[in-house]
Amino acid sequence: MLISTQSPGKEIKVKISHYNPKLGGTNCAVFANGICMSSLSNGEKWETYFETNDTIACPIELDFGTRIMLNDTIYTCRDRGGAILMAGEAYWIDILAENVPYAYGEVRTAYIID
Repeated sequence: MLISTQSPGKEIKVKISHYNPKLGGTNCAVFANGICMSSLSNGEKWETYFETNDTIACPIELDFGTRIMLNDTIYTCRDRGGAILMAGEAYWIDILAENVPYAYGEVRTAYIID
């Protein structure tokens, strides 16, 4: 068996958090009657991606549509957030999900997929 030594993309560091719009508060810009009325920053509905575990809010240094591989999951940048900024050399990513297997603020190696 041939083992590839090719990198999956450009190696970066990411600082991780997650958000759940169903909870309101800082998780949703427009929350009314127990429902998050906000859309993602790219104009799409957050509900479309909530269960797919493939959407992130990312800093403006990453274009919408940028794909990042973190462990074996590929996330797509579809959202922004006021606190989603560069954290030193790390790209802060905020995963749209109910739960994630990462601690808040955990820094990991990831890859920008071409």
